[in-house]
Amino acid sequence: PHIARLLDGGRDAEGRPYVAMEYVEGVPIDVHCAAQQLDLPARLRLFQRVCDAVDYAHRNLVLHRDLKPANLLVTADGAPKLLDFGIAKVIDPEDAVTDVRNLGPAPAPTALTQPGLRLLTPTYASPEQIRGEPLTTASDVYALGVLLYQLLTDRLPYVVPPGSSLLEMERTISEVVPRRMSDAIDDRRRRRALRGDLDTIVATALRKTPARRYASAAQLGEDLARHLAGEPVRARPDTVGYRLRTFVRRNRVLVTAAALIVLSLLIGLTTTAWQAQRAQRALTTAETNLRVAETERTKAERTVDFLSDLFIHADPALAQGDALTVGELVDSGAEQLMRDLDDVPAVRAELMDILGQVHHSLGRLDQAEPLLRDTLTLRRQLYAPDGGGDDRDPAIARSLHRLGTLLDDQGRGDEAEQLLRQSLALHQQLHGADARHVDIADGLNDLGALLHDRGQLDEAETLLQRALTMRQALLGPRHAEVGETLNNLAVLAYRRRDLARAEQRFLHALALRRRALGDRHPMTVTSYNNLAAVRQQRGDTVTANVLYQRVLQARRLLYDADHPRIAETLNNLALLRRQRGDVDGALRLFGAAEAMIARSLGDDHPMIAILRNHLGDTRLIQGDAPARAADDYAAALAIRRAALPADHWQLAYPLLRLGLIDLDAGRIARAVARLDEAARCRRAGLPANDRRVAETDVARAVAHLRAGRNDANAQPPLAEALDALRAARAAGAGDAMLLDDLIDRAENALRSSSRS
Repeated sequence: PHIARLLDGGRDAEGRPYVAMEYVEGVPIDVHCAAQQLDLPARLRLFQRVCDAVDYAHRNLVLHRDLKPANLLVTADGAPKLLDFGIAKVIDPEDAVTDVRNLGPAPAPTALTQPGLRLLTPTYASPEQIRGEPLTTASDVYALGVLLYQLLTDRLPYVVPPGSSLLEMERTISEVVPRRMSDAIDDRRRRRALRGDLDTIVATALRKTPARRYASAAQLGEDLARHLAGEPVRARPDTVGYRLRTFVRRNRVLVTAAALIVLSLLIGLTTTAWQAQRAQRALTTAETNLRVAETERTKAERTVDFLSDLFIHADPALAQGDALTVGELVDSGAEQLMRDLDDVPAVRAELMDILGQVHHSLGRLDQAEPLLRDTLTLRRQLYAPDGGGDDRDPAIARSLHRLGTLLDDQGRGDEAEQLLRQSLALHQQLHGADARHVDIADGLNDLGALLHDRGQLDEAETLLQRALTMRQALLGPRHAEVGETLNNLAVLAYRRRDLARAEQRFLHALALRRRALGDRHPMTVTSYNNLAAVRQQRGDTVTANVLYQRVLQARRLLYDADHPRIAETLNNLALLRRQRGDVDGALRLFGAAEAMIARSLGDDHPMIAILRNHLGDTRLIQGDAPARAADDYAAALAIRRAALPADHWQLAYPLLRLGLIDLDAGRIARAVARLDEAARCRRAGLPANDRRVAETDVARAVAHLRAGRNDANAQPPLAEALDALRAARAAGAGDAMLLDDLIDRAENALRSSSRS
């Protein structure tokens, strides 16, 4: 049951061989363990089932030879599935063995193990596999050891650097002894849990010599079972001290019973005294709370009356078949507010605030804005009636904050930043500049997210780190809002191309959100989306596709058909399809996403500019006439010019692309002008060592050389920027196609310049 089934096979009409396998919808085992926050015993039990599957394959004379997380998916119900036997080897029954300690003469190497034809994943390959030697079941046992090390420590026993030669890989895997798991992590509790049996079990599976490893995957699984049961494991020496420790571990209740009885008596005495003091304090507090409650009672009664009257319209007996959608219900509430509650303006402001937030959540930003603006106006009349600009009231600060986040989603960054800064400053005045308060934490988080979007990464990170520390202290480390800030910090790490840190934070945020909010909550779905994006960037397109499809299905259930979140998912799927070579499919999805955003947010929204840039890039990949791509870039540039300052760095990308198209078309003067502007924008808004600055510097210098300007604007800076682009390409950063294009242009320009 834990091996993906072979359904069919044969040859097609053109004689090409094929196999049809069971479709497995799941995520890699390491992603599953991290996202579910599985504890140590749960990870070991899951891994036992993997051992069973591998042992079944071995007993049926099949070596897998590529055991790794991407080939071990875990389904929604927690079942592991072993798949991708694409490089598996069928063991000759004449040479089949069940105990590698009793090997006879080595069988002759097969074609797949010959040097130059080795198909393997170096990080998980055994020493004998990396050397191209004959393989036995011990090689799969070694890969299981690597995988178990990773699942228990969240890191690999050793890392093979990208770009390593075969000799370097062979030396690392054959000679470097991995650190003990308990020495490889910093957390003291986890280190203590791994020390001893688990260290020994994994070290046995990872021994360099095949004959010294576990004889089979089944033996590895059995030792894990013995460890979980508190019994001595086969890999440990059978000493009296070791047996005594395992006896205590199996019989903790019996061994500690007397101590617990004594402890319970002490706790009982202490608790009695504490409860007496607490009761006295509660009596005083209750008197104060009674007065506050009386003040709030009238507001609550009127709120209930309003909501009762609103929701009664959804009664099927009254609606007579015309069921109200959530949006229609909110519209009805807004109309009712215009007629009622004039005599209780505080209640009216509260309800307008709520209805505005609901409109915002539904993606109905235009309907939300007047409600939130009216709320702010009404609260200022209530709490700052003299008009002297003294807005020092928490309700006003919250209104400023909610209106700011709405304007941010509308793409009105300047106004949004101003309101969010006002709100944060007001909360800090009310509670103290260094105070810890949930409203201050919210302000730090949302202002940090906005500044990240605007490219102000250093200030954004400072604010988000402060928000994380404050939320953890106020709400506890597992609260959903802690997950929100972790997610924002992960997005920032993703933006800085620190993909390992981004993935770690995305997984942590996902686990917190699943625990606090459930699997279908919009914020949890957003975490799945972000995890898919980082997996895509790391080249794991299979997992990314599974996650994006899950996100799309969930968002279509959560939102209206044209909601921006659905368009966002279509955009991400389009990028993934383009990466996998399906250019036509990518164009269709980009177009559908653009139409959705235009209908829901207007055709001048910043998201439209992003989509038009993507469309232009895709048309160039497809080989369409550059004029069609130029139309897309020009549309993106017009939207950004209307919304951003004249030298904003986000203007640079469409300018860069348009300049290169002009250069190819022989419009040299216009190309120089556009590329000069692109370089100026990026240098004004990005760090000098940013890869994107080097991109525009290279393009600009090439244009100047084409224009015959072999001066300070051209050759000297070109060589330096070219080195930066080569380094970026080697590191896998940026758009590979754009980098290749710019590097080729620069090299050709330098050769032409030197000849002249």
